[in-house]
Amino acid sequence: MTAPAWFNNKVKLNEGDVSLFQYIKLVQLSDHEEYMILEDNTGVRHLVPYKYYLNYGFEPGMELTCKVDRINCTGRVFLEPAHPIYTEGASYEFRIISVEDHIQMNSDKITVTIADVFNNCIRCEIHPGTSDFHADEKIILKVKGFKKGKPVLVAE
Repeated sequence: MTAPAWFNNKVKLNEGDVSLFQYIKLVQLSDHEEYMILEDNTGVRHLVPYKYYLNYGFEPGMELTCKVDRINCTGRVFLEPAHPIYTEGASYEFRIISVEDHIQMNSDKITVTIADVFNNCIRCEIHPGTSDFHADEKIILKVKGFKKGKPVLVAE
């Protein structure tokens, strides 16, 4: 393996870059976790934890569009595969699961827990505005980005 993984054949990956990766295979490592092996266009292979992307429908042999989420101080590249349903910057309707009591928290924001299309529970802080929010209601939120297979949401 070449070192560091983010710089190979005079091609450097930068945080925020979006490019295609080949899904080679699924492996289980000594930590008993499954990882997808993704290969970039320079032949460098990257490990991506599979547990966050179970619902994405990925299979070996597929080309996946991934964003370089971050590169740590040792040069390890963290990839975030493109979500099959949501697009960064777009707004979608989500079902509210619960609303935290914001009056006792002495804050101008409330925290709602919503469900995405895969029924993942996602917490989001929003300004209450003029309307009250209740469980099982719908709310429109904007997808700011993705972390570990879940959308990062903000109020419009």
